[in-house]
Order: sequence, then structure tokens, then C-alpha cells
Amino acid sequence: MDIKQQSTRYDLGYRLLHWVMAFLFVLMLLAGQGFASATTEADRLVMLTGHSSIGSLVIILLLIRLTKRFVIRSPRPVHPLPSAQRAAALTMQYALYLCMIAIPVTGILTAQQHELAVNVFGTFNLSNASVDGYSESTFMSMRSLHESAVSSFKLLLIGHIGAALFHGFVKKDGVLRSMWFKRNKKQRQADVQKRRAL
Repeated sequence: MDIKQQSTRYDLGYRLLHWVMAFLFVLMLLAGQGFASATTEADRLVMLTGHSSIGSLVIILLLIRLTKRFVIRSPRPVHPLPSAQRAAALTMQYALYLCMIAIPVTGILTAQQHELAVNVFGTFNLSNASVDGYSESTFMSMRSLHESAVSSFKLLLIGHIGAALFHGFVKKDGVLRSMWFKRNKKQRQADVQKRRAL
């Protein structure tokens, strides 16, 4: 059997994608809060540019992550969890993936209906309002979908973080460390033993 399939940790690609995307999603959530404090059109344009640019990076990384997970099927560690916990973890993962897809898709749809220019990286305007005309009802519908996806993601994120902390500090079963960059002594020993068993 391939040594990589015996690893107790996710490979470097998975770990980088996980933490970079986590950082960008936090920035996106903070940017969403910043919209409330934007009082002038100039401020709103700046917020829209930043929000859409970060969102575009998220989409690129998400496509790479989905390819790695479902097309290439890069090896992932298998932890000895009870069947109920394994099913719950898998459900949580798929729900998070669904939200990570829904958020940028509804974000693009919202941007297309925005009355202001939504310039990705300050160059490409996503808004079609200047061409098709601005419809407040359509914009509000799209924004409502986007906000619902974000709210769902926040709830799932709380559950995801809670489960990770539970595994890391209560069960101490290596699940949390499998996505971290530094191996502990038990993980190093486990990897050595599995290599010797091959």
C-alpha cells in the first residue's frame, strides 16, 4: 500500500488550501460587517472591490480544492472514529463544501444586480446594472440568498471549530493535528511504524 495512504496527516497541499481559505473566509466575513459602516458611495465602492477580489481568490482556491478532493482524490488520513462520528463528520464536510460553493455563486449573482460597479481587482466590473438596468427587487432577492448562505456557513463553522477543538483537547486523537503543520511525537512514531509495516 502507498505510504501516503498510511499517513496520519493531510498532505501539504490540503493543509495550505485549508488554512489559506480559512483566512480568506474570515476576511470576507469581516468585510461583510464593514459594509454596514460604509456611509459614502466611495467607501462602498472600495468595500465592493475588496470583497469581490477576495471572493475571486476564494473561488480559484475552491476549484483547486474540489479538484484535489473529488477528481484527483488525493490521499487523506483515516481516523479510527465510531461510525456515528464518522457519518457526522462526513455530513459536516459536505455541508461546508456546499456552502463554500453557494456563497461565491450567490455573491456573483448579487454583484451582477448591484447598482454600483463591482470591480474585481479594480478592473473587471461584475455589475450588469449599467446595461440591463437596476432592479432593487432582484438585487434584494439575490442578496437574501447570499446572506442565507453566509449565515448557514457561520453556523456550520461554529460546529466545525467546536468538533476540531473537542478532538484536539478532549479526545486528543490526532484529528486536529492532522490538518496542522507540525507533527507531535505520537504522529511521528505512528508514521514510522506504518512505514516499517509496509
